[in-house]
Amino acid sequence: MLATLFSVEMWERFSFYGMQGILLYYMYFTAAEGGLGLEQGLAAGLVGAYGGGVYLSTILGAWLGTGCSVPNGCSSAPPS
Repeated sequence: MLATLFSVEMWERFSFYGMQGILLYYMYFTAAEGGLGLEQGLAAGLVGAYGGGVYLSTILGAWLGTGCSVPNGCSSAPPS
């Protein structure tokens, strides 16, 4: 079972980082080459912001998942 979990996580990471690389190439290749033609620095910044947003969205998901979206709405908070 542990080998299965490792394999699934490995392929998930491979596809995530692989698609980031493909997205970067697509963004900075010229339109004649089938891309968007953005500057390489801008394209890398956008891909980096996307990757950071993916990881930071887990914080928002955890916050919403615990019910802390309203003041004193956390299930672990003592009653007032």
